Amino acid sequence: GFAAVAVNAAAVFATGLLFTRSASDWFAQRPAVQRTPEEMAQRRRTGIVAGLVGAVVVVVGGAYWLWGAGLTDWEPIRRTCFETGVAADPALDRRVEACDRMIESGWFDGPDLAEIHLARAATQLAYDPPRPVRPDYQAATEADRDNLQAWRLLGEAQLEANFGRFAAAAAFREALRLDPDDPELHGLYGQALVLTERYDDAIEELQIALAARPTDSALLALLSEAQYWQEDLEAAVTTAEAALADPGIESETMRAALVFRTESLLRLHRFDAAIASAGDLEEHFPQEVGGPLVRILGYCAQDDTERAMDAIEQSVASGQLQLLEWRGVLLNWGYATLDDLPNVNAEVLEPPLEDVLRRWVGDGCPQPLFDLP
Repeated sequence: GFAAVAVNAAAVFATGLLFTRSASDWFAQRPAVQRTPEEMAQRRRTGIVAGLVGAVVVVVGGAYWLWGAGLTDWEPIRRTCFETGVAADPALDRRVEACDRMIESGWFDGPDLAEIHLARAATQLAYDPPRPVRPDYQAATEADRDNLQAWRLLGEAQLEANFGRFAAAAAFREALRLDPDDPELHGLYGQALVLTERYDDAIEELQIALAARPTDSALLALLSEAQYWQEDLEAAVTTAEAALADPGIESETMRAALVFRTESLLRLHRFDAAIASAGDLEEHFPQEVGGPLVRILGYCAQDDTERAMDAIEQSVASGQLQLLEWRGVLLNWGYATLDDLPNVNAEVLEPPLEDVLRRWVGDGCPQPLFDLP
């Protein structure tokens, strides 16, 4: 407002004085101490005039801006910006343009500006396909650090971005500063912490969220994952089974719960249960390579080489683990060399790959992933 204009005017006035002195020194080509009293007086008069002219320009310009922005009837523009509901692109364009005008006017700041950015983001999401919204959410948090909705939406948008998990965690932390008792925020923060591999903190946040929603399968699957990576394998199994008990569990949540239950059981050396869980994983998610691999390793751990080889052949026949993948597994695990597996284009299990696989199974399926007997 007027205070800003006054500050700018003072700055211009001071700058004018300094500029006049510097320019006079340069043109005179001699230090200021050599000037005569008449020159010094002339310099002061010139500096004062230049400073006053600059100040007048700033004041007049600022007054013009204040007059123009102040006389604008913002209410209909605001109504257009804040319209909601499904609309065709021309109507969406009008809404965005109205928000743009309010933002670019410089008339709005603080919480008002934050709400305008959130309104523009909501309109951007209504396009097909949706337009980017994270810049608006970010601007909203900068305009109003205490806007809970802005922090939450920013966190959710960052969470959807593959590169935004650390930023998401920071945004949810700010949201929890404003509403520390919201269990859903604790769940979102816990999800971001799992993605950033801060499993101890994630477990704490997810348990807070589950206290309010103890049967939420998505939260349970995340908690199982965090417990798995923290080596709390019994808890990971129990939590995963609680998630799988949800009749409305979503597909991706089911996949995660089955994976961590299956691998936890294998690492606990509960091989029969691990093999059965791997079968569930294969049934629901045939392309999930963890299913056949855990089943094969379970048979190997039980010294059942015949069933292990049968499982390998089934994985090849079904396409779950193709020959090229088995070749890569044996090479990556250091059990074979390129000289052992010369036929890279093999389409059926045959020597020498079959011989190497039989030797691998006969040796108990050594591998670096799980500590098995």
